[in-house]
Amino acid sequence: FADQMAEGLAEMGANLVLCARKKERCLQAAVVLAGSGTVETAHFAPAVLASESQPRRPHPAPRPAQLLSDEDLKRCEDIAAALKATEGNVAAAALALGKHRMQLYRWLRRYRIDPKTYRPAPQP
Repeated sequence: FADQMAEGLAEMGANLVLCARKKERCLQAAVVLAGSGTVETAHFAPAVLASESQPRRPHPAPRPAQLLSDEDLKRCEDIAAALKATEGNVAAAALALGKHRMQLYRWLRRYRIDPKTYRPAPQP
């Protein structure tokens, strides 16, 4: 029931970024407030609707090189070398580094490294 309601709310533009239990409680309260009518965004608490403007997964702040530890700098160099050797292929670079592909993706995000910059330019 809660998932169906959430889908309906998403269509209405109310993006609820809440855990499943809170979402279910909010939906139940909205259904009670709506009575026998249709649940509208007005039936939700202002705090719930405010969550609509929050990003699902905030991006970390950029990490300047001077704030990185020596270990982080070495890891960035190793990642860059692996991406260069594999022409930006993340899966192959992870294999070369002996790490899982998802770990490399986490590092790419953390260090703001774009693998596309290591890929060759498309041929016309």
